[in-house]
Amino acid sequence: MSKFMSFAGHALSNLFHKPVTTSYPFVKNEFTERTRGSIQIDIDDCLFCGMCARKCPSNAIKVDKATKTWSIERMGCVQCAYCVVSCPKDCLHVDRNYTEPSNTKTVDTYQGKVEEAKASTGGEVQFKEENCIYCTLCAKKCPVGAITVDREAKSWSINKDECMQCGACVEACRKDALSMGSGEEKAEDNASGNVEVDIETCVLCGLCAKKCPVNAIEVDRANKTWSINRDECIQCGACVGGCPKKCLKQDGSADAKTGKDTVTKA
Repeated sequence: MSKFMSFAGHALSNLFHKPVTTSYPFVKNEFTERTRGSIQIDIDDCLFCGMCARKCPSNAIKVDKATKTWSIERMGCVQCAYCVVSCPKDCLHVDRNYTEPSNTKTVDTYQGKVEEAKASTGGEVQFKEENCIYCTLCAKKCPVGAITVDREAKSWSINKDECMQCGACVEACRKDALSMGSGEEKAEDNASGNVEVDIETCVLCGLCAKKCPVNAIEVDRANKTWSINRDECIQCGACVGGCPKKCLKQDGSADAKTGKDTVTKA
């Protein structure tokens, strides 16, 4: 009898309270600011370089450069936003609204015009040989593999037929060796010289080592050591720009140090 009375009490209480759930999708939910609902694209800005598709961990995105189409499988997307941060043209963003439920696989396809997008990028990539240190960062950032760098031969080349004029290589270059056709200069600080570390500020995350194009930096978290091979370092500054704690800097010296330096954190 007591169980019945308890149940009846809950039932009567619910009659005078609003339901906990909502009648979605008939009643739209109010999502918080950081909710990751669905990926949206500004198709007019897309270059169809395929970088978003290659970065997608669930292979939910398909890009067809020939037909200039971009598509996403909504149920396959995990809303990680990796495609958003990887897009060289910033034409992807996360919308807070989720995809409407359906009993069939939802694939959204968008049609664009790559010619119009390329016309707005500022022209072809320009190369300044006197500034280049052949660090290969531009080649690694190119989403279509249009750039070839040979450090031994000190040569740099670009396949203009493959180049999407996205500007990713220009943004990656820390020596102002690359620019778009407009000739606009970058605002980054192009300091050079030997790389030095403030070991007390360093958190030994290893990002500098990952950013180094010649693998001159080693980080040992177990032994709390940070090392750099001065003979291999090309002073490109990629490690400085990649450090989240800003504990790396270049001293501006024209005299390059040699040997291997190791610093231990107390």
